Amino acid sequence: MAISTGYFGGANGERGFVSYFEGALGEARHLYILKGGCGCGKSALMKKVAAEAEKRGEAVERIYCASDPESLDGVFLPQRGAAVADGTAPHELSPRLPGVADRLVNLGEFWDAKQLRAKRGTVKALTEKKEAAMNRAYSLFAAVGCLEEEKQKLLEGAVLWDKMNAAAVRLIKQSAPAGGEFCATVRPRQAFCSKGLVTAPRYGESRTISLKDSYGIAHLFLEQMLAAAYGRGLRVKVSPTALSPCKLGGLLLEDTGVLFAAEAAPQSKPVNMERFLDKEKLSAVRGKLRFICKTVAALLEEARLAMAESRTAHAALEDIYTPTMDFSKVDEVTEEIIKEIFA
Repeated sequence: MAISTGYFGGANGERGFVSYFEGALGEARHLYILKGGCGCGKSALMKKVAAEAEKRGEAVERIYCASDPESLDGVFLPQRGAAVADGTAPHELSPRLPGVADRLVNLGEFWDAKQLRAKRGTVKALTEKKEAAMNRAYSLFAAVGCLEEEKQKLLEGAVLWDKMNAAAVRLIKQSAPAGGEFCATVRPRQAFCSKGLVTAPRYGESRTISLKDSYGIAHLFLEQMLAAAYGRGLRVKVSPTALSPCKLGGLLLEDTGVLFAAEAAPQSKPVNMERFLDKEKLSAVRGKLRFICKTVAALLEEARLAMAESRTAHAALEDIYTPTMDFSKVDEVTEEIIKEIFA
């Protein structure tokens, strides 16, 4: 049985929305791009495609929505070289080879526009409320980013680089034999949404080595590990942190399935990042670090509440759009796509 995996197609963080779609869908030879508003069945269509592939014993890469992990933004079928993806904002997609390799599928053709126009004022108000709440969350994430930068400056002189590098090299050697040509793919494992920090199911790991990180330096350790993996010619899956595309939050060695990740609640004995900090220098800035950590936690909770407000507005929009849809037509298109992919 082929192994199915999952990851996020984007992230909401200090730079606003960051899309990872280009890398995730880059290997697709045939791409179906879905268009249409919320509640028109895009995620349900993709879930049916994924279920069909698994029924046939084929691998599926599920690309989860960063704002709603229960919804899909895309599915990629490696054995078929085919993908189906949500091409609406904020991760808009356009056909690369229209009609040749890529196909636009507009599910908006199947809603009753007359019913929707009658609720124009409500739709406009909810859309504005949804966007305003997300913009507030992005402002809070930006503030978190500034504080994290200040924290890194405080810790700069306390990091024991030689000790950290030696440990990273040793762990990589213990976890995977030397390979051939280095290969790295970016696949976000975590995202921040209205539920807080969430993790994609079935990332592909067989074993997790947790990094206990009280001061936010795990990304530095993972950078050292990535360099060691490069030196040994390993195939790796790289996961940025949920809030910053520039920091590593996880590293999966694909040939052995060993995942290194900063975990809030580690399931096994973790590697303590504090061992790579000079205790005397750390003690001198501990009070400032404590203040920053407390402030970051408060800002993230406010951001989570703002995203929950945006999610509520989105759900209200779905309640307007869904009753206007002719889902029998959506089902017909779904069956047509499935037949084309698995022909």
